[in-house]
Amino acid sequence: MIHPIILMTMWLSILPIGSHLVSIPQNESDPVTYRLSYYRNEEMNFEKYGIEKDPELVAPVVNAKGAIVVDVSTGAVLWHKDAYKRLPIASITKLMSALVVLENVEDMGAYVTMSALASEKEGSRIGVKAGEEFTVNDLLNASLVRSANDAIYALSEYVAGTSQDFVAMMNEKAKYMHLGSTSFANPVGFDNEENFSSAYEITLIARELLKYPQIRDITAQKELIIYNKSGKKYKLKSTNKLLNSYLNIYGLKTGTTDLAGQSYVALGLVDGNREILVVVLNSEDRFQEAKVIFDWTERAFTFPQTYSENAEQN
Repeated sequence: MIHPIILMTMWLSILPIGSHLVSIPQNESDPVTYRLSYYRNEEMNFEKYGIEKDPELVAPVVNAKGAIVVDVSTGAVLWHKDAYKRLPIASITKLMSALVVLENVEDMGAYVTMSALASEKEGSRIGVKAGEEFTVNDLLNASLVRSANDAIYALSEYVAGTSQDFVAMMNEKAKYMHLGSTSFANPVGFDNEENFSSAYEITLIARELLKYPQIRDITAQKELIIYNKSGKKYKLKSTNKLLNSYLNIYGLKTGTTDLAGQSYVALGLVDGNREILVVVLNSEDRFQEAKVIFDWTERAFTFPQTYSENAEQN
C-alpha cells in the first residue's frame, strides 16, 4: 500500500501548471507573489482574513462571460462567475505589457522614437507620425489612459528590439507567475486565438502591476497631455468612463474587440478604504456590470479596519 504522503506528492507532480496551483513563494520578498493567493480559492473562504459577508445578500447578476471581485490586500476572492475560464481579453493585455516595461526600463525619462510600424497601428492610438520621440513615461501613460496601440508598440520595440521578442517576454513573465490560463500573441490585445487569459489570472497580473505606486496615479487620470521631444502637444482622454463617478474608482484598464467584446478591470475603494479589483470579461455593458458588482460588494462585505498605504493615498 502506497503511503498517503507519497500519493499526494505524485499527484502534485502531474498537476498542470495553472490548474489549481498559482504560485508558491519561497520567501516574503518573492517578486511574483505580491501577497498573491497561493491556491485557487473556489470556496471563497475570505473569512480567514476577517472579512464578513451579509448572508442576506445574494450574488450579483451579470451577463459577462467571466467576472470576479478580489480584495487587493489579501487576494481573497469575494465572488466570481466563471473566473477561471479562458477568454479573449482585448486591451486588458496592456496590463502585462506595462508590467514588462516597468520591470525592464530604469530610465522612464528616456526618449523612444516612434517607428513606422508602431505609428501605423490601428484602433485606439495617440495618432503620431513615424520619427516623433516621446519619453517612456509619456508612452506608458498613453498606453494605460488612452489604450494607445501605437504607444505600446513603440515601447515594445524599445524594450525588446521587436514586438515579437517583447511578446516572448510577456509570455515568459506569465510562465514565471504560473499563469496557466494566460497567453499573449501581441502586446496590445488584437484578436488572436492565442491571446487570452481568465478573470482570476488578470487579477494576479493587476496586483503584480500595482506594486508600482505610479500605476494608481496614471490610471486615475481622466485626461492626459503628453509632448513629443519637439514640444508638440497631444491631449488624450481616458477610456475609463467610471472615473470621477459616484463610485470611488481610480483605475485600471478597459478593452474592446469584436472577439473579446467589452472588458474592464476596475480598481477602487469600498467600505471606506478597502481596495478591490473588479474584472468583467466579454460583457455587453461593462461599466454598468462593474457598477453592479461594486455596489453589491459595498453592501455585502465588512472589512477589518486596516488598509494599505497605497489605498490611503487614494
